[in-house]
Amino acid sequence: MFREDEVPMAGGHRLGVGESLRRQSLTSLNDAFTLKHFGFDDLILVRNHDREPLWWSSAFHPADWRQKRSGTGVSEVRLQPDGNLVAHDEDGTPLWSTDTAGSGAELLEVRDDGDVVLLDGAGEVVWHTDTATAEVTPPPFPVARGDRVLVGQSLADQSLTSPNGQYVLVHDHQHGGTFLYGPQGQITTWYYRVPHIYPDSFGTRLVLEEDGLFLRWCKDEIDGVDVRGLRKAWDSLTTPRFPFHPEQLVVRDTGDLEMLDADGEVMWRNGYKHDHPEFAKSSNRPRVKTTRKSARRSAVPAGTPRLPSTDETVPLVRTDFSDDDAWASTCAQVASPRHFSEGDIFTADVEPVDDAAYAGLTAAQLVTLVPADAEWAILLVADTATMESAEHHVQVVDLDEDYRGRTFRAAPSAIPEIETNLSLATMDWEYFADSTGDDGVVRPMLAESTPGSAPPATD
Repeated sequence: MFREDEVPMAGGHRLGVGESLRRQSLTSLNDAFTLKHFGFDDLILVRNHDREPLWWSSAFHPADWRQKRSGTGVSEVRLQPDGNLVAHDEDGTPLWSTDTAGSGAELLEVRDDGDVVLLDGAGEVVWHTDTATAEVTPPPFPVARGDRVLVGQSLADQSLTSPNGQYVLVHDHQHGGTFLYGPQGQITTWYYRVPHIYPDSFGTRLVLEEDGLFLRWCKDEIDGVDVRGLRKAWDSLTTPRFPFHPEQLVVRDTGDLEMLDADGEVMWRNGYKHDHPEFAKSSNRPRVKTTRKSARRSAVPAGTPRLPSTDETVPLVRTDFSDDDAWASTCAQVASPRHFSEGDIFTADVEPVDDAAYAGLTAAQLVTLVPADAEWAILLVADTATMESAEHHVQVVDLDEDYRGRTFRAAPSAIPEIETNLSLATMDWEYFADSTGDDGVVRPMLAESTPGSAPPATD
């Protein structure tokens, strides 16, 4: 019998009992062969170096993908406990099977020689595609696996799946596009279809390049001429005007497709670069409902002045006047630059507002006093909790028009990191709001170095 720890998750080169493929793929360990579920009753084995189909389950040749397929709606291929590999439509109607019920099959495996086999508990072959070959040619790029593409890897008729299994990114040259499917098998808000003006749109691949591009190439060669890197049907526009060093492209459990740099910062999400006006709102993560209450307008004492205009500088508004020393300490910590091991320095662009006219006001009340022409992403408040807490926690208030007034608390030493990223929209609100400690306070996330110290040695 196979040990439990040997039964793999879908997305590698094996499929265990109870696991399924839903527009997903399995790729041999040597990257030479991919078994992909195209949809409905279509299970196709592809030779990766030239995209040649070697075997298919449907009555139609893969090139005839426009022909009517069996079944309706979203389908899946599942290895059942009885040993039968079965394609079902969304109603559970069987569309195709290996007819191996009762065989004891426990594992489907895509082998390095191009054969796809069903193995029983003793490791004996009970069914196979009979496609083994002695001539094995690797593809031009390593195949990406799991939930991410690393630099130098590609997708060419393969898929990535989010850790929770709900979202699948599919490169599908038969449909001439790349699609991100959601929990119900429907295309989400992100996809790309190669325009028909490209005569070779059905021979493309996705590659994460070292210079920051997540791009879709046209065919590797045309008439024997290598055109990789010369003909690009689409790219993420993240270089050269937006150079950075990417590390990976990840499919998140929320359905977000994000490109991260070497420091783990999100530089591209769902089609938007981090400097795009829509980037901050591009996440599919659910909004925090509890913050709606804080956005309700509250009555402000008559005669209370509007907050002073500070251009793009974020105001730190004092509302508690019980401890001048605590206020001075808070301001000093917020204004103190933070040094990081890579030589970067974060300094909060903050202006203290020390005016007794705002004494006792809540965050919801202060929001109503923000000038109409203010360009602040957030507002900082030093209230009673700030003065009384040992770390002088500051209240951070969101000024986004859709979620105006929601808050979280942060240590003063975290404000440079928070203010810089939220003001520049390089990170979104949830990134910080979801990072609070057990006491509900956000603290610095990046490791700080001593000013003037040498960076850590590398091997």
